[in-house]
Amino acid sequence: MDKKFLLLRPLAVWMIFAGLLTLITTVAVTFIFGVLSSIVGFISLLFLVFLAAYEMATFRSIWIAQVGEWANIIKALGVSVVVRAVLLSLTFSAYGDGFTGSDRVLLDALFLLNVASILIEAGGLAFIFMKKQYFLPSQEEIDAVMRRLRAVGTTTVAECPTCRQLVEADWRCCPTCGTGLPKFCASCKAEVGGEDVKCPKCGADVVPTEAIESLIRTMKETAEQPAMPETRSVRYARYAEALLKGGRVEEAIEAYRQAIHYTKFVRKQTNFLVKMATIYKNTGKQKEAAELLNAAIELDSEDIAGARKALEDLMAPVAGDGTKTVKA
Repeated sequence: MDKKFLLLRPLAVWMIFAGLLTLITTVAVTFIFGVLSSIVGFISLLFLVFLAAYEMATFRSIWIAQVGEWANIIKALGVSVVVRAVLLSLTFSAYGDGFTGSDRVLLDALFLLNVASILIEAGGLAFIFMKKQYFLPSQEEIDAVMRRLRAVGTTTVAECPTCRQLVEADWRCCPTCGTGLPKFCASCKAEVGGEDVKCPKCGADVVPTEAIESLIRTMKETAEQPAMPETRSVRYARYAEALLKGGRVEEAIEAYRQAIHYTKFVRKQTNFLVKMATIYKNTGKQKEAAELLNAAIELDSEDIAGARKALEDLMAPVAGDGTKTVKA
């Protein structure tokens, strides 16, 4: 067993006992020794019930030396020492009433246990304050995280260059418009191609992220599960977005076709058609995009999805500098 656990676990066990001692002492000084009036004692008991629970809750954090819990443990031990001092003073004041017999034995036991508890808690507070490193990740864990980060090998822009929607670092395509996202080597910042396995400039590995593949598998399994048609339509649309994040454009288009198949609402169908057309447009397939937009216009004469405007933009002539011309 690690040395730190040999030192911390006795303190962790004591915190359970300390919480119980807090409750017992409060009940005794109120209802047996009469140091506090019944009303004050009852209010104090309610407060100390929460404190005792707080003390006992630190058991697990100390027992396993939980990473990141150093500040909370210091706070709990500090509060416990202050309250223990108050309980000690209340217990000591009961000696002036001349208790004898079993009451005196109980009073002596509570006083001595609270003295022992405040010494242990204060000592534990000082020890943990000096041993903050016990509650930090080990060097092996830090090294493992750094290796995983280095293995990713690429970063992407923070927003889509076409629709300006926020995108995450490991997405291959924008899930909103289907635009392929530029990638840059995490080591030298040089741009890398979508199919590159190594950076062409520095040779760093370009490793596809497992998170996206896991998301795609999960969304596919969810979409294929039996459900009401409208539910399956929504699930296939989400599956399509996951496929776009992984750069699988044709599969995403097919998933959107399934989403259209399962919904009976015309406006949902036209929204999906416009979405598919936008993806085709941004991947250089103008003809397919125009066909889908025309189909959307035929389905919904009110054109809530904006297919007509998208078709006009698609068909607008291109100026010599590569920009769309704007009609007066």
